[in-house]
This record gives sequence, C-alpha cells and structure tokens, in this order.
Amino acid sequence: MSKNIFLSFLFFCLPVVAAAESIGSICSSGVEAAIPATTPTNQFTFDFEDGEVVTDNKTGLMWSRCPLGYQWEDNTCNYTSDKSMSWMEALDFVAQNKTAETPHLTYSDWRLPNIKELASIIERRCSEPSVNQYLFGYTAFSSLSYWSNTHYISSTDVRVVNYYFGSLHSSSATNELLVRLVRDVP
Repeated sequence: MSKNIFLSFLFFCLPVVAAAESIGSICSSGVEAAIPATTPTNQFTFDFEDGEVVTDNKTGLMWSRCPLGYQWEDNTCNYTSDKSMSWMEALDFVAQNKTAETPHLTYSDWRLPNIKELASIIERRCSEPSVNQYLFGYTAFSSLSYWSNTHYISSTDVRVVNYYFGSLHSSSATNELLVRLVRDVP
C-alpha cells in the first residue's frame, strides 16, 4: 500500500473507528452508527456524588437513573427490592413522597413523567436495550415497561415505554410495571 493511500485510510477511517468505540460505551448491543445519538452523555449533568440522578440539560428534566426498587452501584442499576407496581400505586408513591420525612433521593417533587418525557431518554442509536447505558445502566432494562402519567385515548389504559425495545405502547393500569421518576429543575 502506498504511503498516500495509507495516510488517506488513517485520515478517513480512524474517526469512524473512534466513533464506534464511543457508541459502544453507551450501547451494549445493536449499535446503529448511522443514527445520531439521541441521549449523548455530554447532554447530561450528574447531580449527586453517588450518581443516582442525572439532569438532561436539553430538556431541563432531572431523572432518577434507576427505577424504584433499584439502586445505582458499580455503574448500573442493581435490584434492591420488588418495586414493580400498578399505575395507582405509582401515583400513590409520588403523592406520599411529597410529605415524606425522608423523600426519595432527597427531593419531594418527583413525579411520573408524561409519555413524551419518558420517551425522550430512549437512545435510538442502541437496541436491546435502547438506552444510554452509561447514564441509565443495563440491569433494570428488562422486558418490563415503565409507567407514564399519560392516559391512552379515552380508556383505562396508560401509555408506557419499554426501554429494552425502545417502544411506546399502552398497558392496563392494573398491571405491575416499573417506575422511573422525573422532576423539573428549577
């Protein structure tokens, strides 16, 4: 290979390899490099030393990195207790947290996100799970979906997000699903 061809290869191909490595750091599998990152890590601020919350600087929303029943440890969400719950139980948790002596992750104004907010942290570049794992870990992204506060077109169903597949759908409010909390950053 001539020197010019080799230098051209380095100039044009190495940035692609470097980009693929950075993609790999947020995705565990199913990487689509042609799709721009929808949740780039540099868009978020880590708010606690222990890393349990992140703020999306683009939307102004603070997220619990793990669903209820999980704790952020060793760069992922680790199971601590069974916290899958019905939609009403999720709403009750939020209401009780407002007056709790020790509020969840030190804030009393956590709420269930609406469907658009919940969908805003799907990482469209990744699949199975469709999430920036550096921000939100892997363990908690099973096939269970996450509750939103958005009803599904005049029914008793509620809109939900499945981060494993990156899909939005609906579920009966009596099903037991995961809960990811959000708050507005003042």
